[in-house]
Amino acid sequence: MDVWPFERETAGDQGIPRTCLPWPASRPHRAAPGRTLTMPVLLLAGDRDLSTPVRWAREAAAATPRAELVVLEGVGHSTQSRSDAGARAATEFLLR
Repeated sequence: MDVWPFERETAGDQGIPRTCLPWPASRPHRAAPGRTLTMPVLLLAGDRDLSTPVRWAREAAAATPRAELVVLEGVGHSTQSRSDAGARAATEFLLR
C-alpha cells in the first residue's frame, strides 16, 4: 500500500485503520437504477488524507454530473476545520 508522504509506521499507527479492523466484511450496495445526483456537489479532498484518498474523491466526482472537486495541498482528513482553503471553498460554494 502506498502511504506517501508518510512512513508506513505513521500510516499504520494513526488510528483510523485500527478502528476499522473489527468491522465485518461487507459489499457496497448497488446504485438504484435511474438515480443520479442532479444538484451541484462540492467534494473537498486533502492530498494527505489517509482515511479517504484523493483517488476516491476523483472517482466520486467522475460519477456525479455536477460535481466540483477541490483538492487541498498539504491537508489531511479535516478539510474544513483545519484548512482555511477548505473552509473558503465550502463558503464560496454555498454562497453561489
